[in-house]
Amino acid sequence: MMFKFLPKIILGFSIFFVACQKPEQLKLNSLDSIFDEASSEWVNCAFYQPKNEQHQHPDYGNKCGQIDKNGLVRFTPEFMNLELYFREEALACTALSKSTETVRKAFLGWFHITPTGYGRGHKEYGDNDCAYLKDLENGLLKTYVNGKLAYVDQNLNIIHQTEFPFGNYLYQSKAIICSKRPTRKWGPHFEHFVWAGGICGEIDSSFNIITPINKPYEYFHPLPPWVYEGYMLETRIQTQPGKGDALKSLIEAGTKNMPGNRVYKIYKFGSAPDELLIHEEWDHRDDHLTSLKLESVRKAMQQGRHFITSIERVREHEHYNSDTSKP
Repeated sequence: MMFKFLPKIILGFSIFFVACQKPEQLKLNSLDSIFDEASSEWVNCAFYQPKNEQHQHPDYGNKCGQIDKNGLVRFTPEFMNLELYFREEALACTALSKSTETVRKAFLGWFHITPTGYGRGHKEYGDNDCAYLKDLENGLLKTYVNGKLAYVDQNLNIIHQTEFPFGNYLYQSKAIICSKRPTRKWGPHFEHFVWAGGICGEIDSSFNIITPINKPYEYFHPLPPWVYEGYMLETRIQTQPGKGDALKSLIEAGTKNMPGNRVYKIYKFGSAPDELLIHEEWDHRDDHLTSLKLESVRKAMQQGRHFITSIERVREHEHYNSDTSKP
């Protein structure tokens, strides 16, 4: 007779075991079950806050976790053992980059970290930090899953998945969402940015569309007066070992007195002496293109090309008041 009740007894113990688990353990199991290890790749962490400042050394952040194709990160036990600083909402924060590159080259964004060792985030923050839950309506964070906007709770479980490639946090019971991504419009020196363009509308706190998706982003947030009028470009150049200084001198000598140029600066990175960053500001894109035909510039390019191993266009901005979209 006992065998007759054995399945019920086993089921009872199972229910009791689940009920005794802490809520965070259930969340861990939930995220662990959807983490796609087969599609994951290693990532680096930076700018996180451990209790021991010595743990901020880059070596501690190398290969701190893996990110899957859905944007879910699973941090290593070694990284989680660094005793990270968790805010009042029980979330820590870190900047992520691809493990084979530096943060500057392959920045993935700012990611929240749960005490259970998982993370979600994005790279659309206006400041160098994660958003604070206390500043967000309904305590909902945003992330991207398969390239589509999703809203998640503080345990990073998906509350609502959208079909849109871009969107904002909820604010005053609504959020801007876009079927075509807007682009960044920058202030001088690429210090601050706002969004513009795209094809956008609004949803309410129940995720229903309340404003048709047929307007540029600046319909909802007009461009501020500090948006840079003109053309800006940042380019990163990797040189042969020991050739950074030589190439910097060649470029500086060949880029003087260029018509339409406002700023032309070349920076060296202390941690990467063979890597240069060129920051340019122009009256118009055409002025930049014309400068490439100047004899002094062509000579510098010809003499320096053997020093260069790679060139990467990092950031670009173009805006003129005459083509500003009006609400």
